Amino acid sequence: MVLDLVVTSGPILKHPDPVIEAGWLNEVSFACPVDFDSYWQGDALRQADKLVTDDIGQMRYYREAGYFKDTPQTIFFNYRINLRKIIY
Repeated sequence: MVLDLVVTSGPILKHPDPVIEAGWLNEVSFACPVDFDSYWQGDALRQADKLVTDDIGQMRYYREAGYFKDTPQTIFFNYRINLRKIIY
């Protein structure tokens, strides 16, 4: 299975059992984990060219609180950037 678009929006879990694996997305896919990283395995997140958040402070806070344990540290952040610039 190879996907072009994935949006996950389930419970936000401090100790998740993620099911989305590396290799599930095409090279030019878009993923939106609204539920933090509860459904995303770390290897799947590490395959992303860019990780984007609209609130880096909030992400840092929750990382320190025990969430985002397997999410890569490098995050692209600029709330004023045009989505087209992120994709291309």
